[in-house]
Amino acid sequence: MTDLDKESFYALHNIYSDVPTAFGIVRTNGLPLGVDAVDCAVYRTLSRVNHSCAPNVHHTWNPKTKKEYLHATRDIAGGSEILTSYLDPFLVREERMKRLWKSFQFECQCELCAAPSPAEYDLTVRRIKICSDLIMTCASSDPKKSIQFVRETLALLDKIGGEGKTPFYYDGYQISAMYGDYTLAQEFATLLLESYIMDAGEEGENYERYLKYSQNPRSHERAGCAPRRILS
Repeated sequence: MTDLDKESFYALHNIYSDVPTAFGIVRTNGLPLGVDAVDCAVYRTLSRVNHSCAPNVHHTWNPKTKKEYLHATRDIAGGSEILTSYLDPFLVREERMKRLWKSFQFECQCELCAAPSPAEYDLTVRRIKICSDLIMTCASSDPKKSIQFVRETLALLDKIGGEGKTPFYYDGYQISAMYGDYTLAQEFATLLLESYIMDAGEEGENYERYLKYSQNPRSHERAGCAPRRILS
């Protein structure tokens, strides 16, 4: 490292006093190189972006460019702090607090955690988890019901900020394509691409694949594999 990089690295926060300093800094500030990745990286700037349970940016590792990206998930006023989330977005307040303290040793005071009563938000999150489980559970036995759960989940996400829709648009597209409802598949594929660009940009590793789906909803590898049904 250069002297400047070393100074920047060792100025990062470290919550682990029982391990060598450099290792503790990596464990505290490292961002995973992809979903469920074992490897992580520490960045001079991105590792200093603070947490919010209601973030205004989404961070993504791109294995093609080998870079970490931040994409705004909503309009950010000039002078406002850029905030990302260190957590799974679908957690109730009590669970968020426990995980943040265990992994980073701070108590979150973001707009969501500081709200007087988390009851409505927590109920919405719990319902999202139930619907999420039921989407694929019903996909083979009652695909129309499965699509209803997709739509309910998307509506629930709108109630808590509208983030995290990309995987549910994909579920809706995949199920519609499987059952040959290509009008509905086109609807979901278009929304999937728009949502993915917001999350990961056009440089994202799945951009070309989702672009292909939006241009031709029949291009999914499992399209038409189930008896045709109109699910809309």
